[in-house]
Amino acid sequence: MDFRNLQFIPHRVLKKAQSAKIYFINGFGVSVISGAMFRSNGKPIDDENATFEVGILHQKYLRYNTPITIDGEPVDTSDVLGHLTARQVSQVMEQVLQYNRILKEL
Repeated sequence: MDFRNLQFIPHRVLKKAQSAKIYFINGFGVSVISGAMFRSNGKPIDDENATFEVGILHQKYLRYNTPITIDGEPVDTSDVLGHLTARQVSQVMEQVLQYNRILKEL
């Protein structure tokens, strides 16, 4: 499961922005947004230098304070994650996909 599995559509409020959501069988998911008004650089999603805002979802609502590491370092998830590359979005997706097992261990 990685960034290539995301299907972007125009953002429901800001039409110049793009958004994608994906949900996993464990009830978790991610919301990924690209646009100048978000924590992204607003470059087209197919631009290799594009960055994205990512929110962790549970039962379709944003979930905060979830265990995430990016490039091996723990990150603060008390808010959405900002300015992530496509590769880093894939890292987050893989971790969220494993949440049932991880969160039961906490």
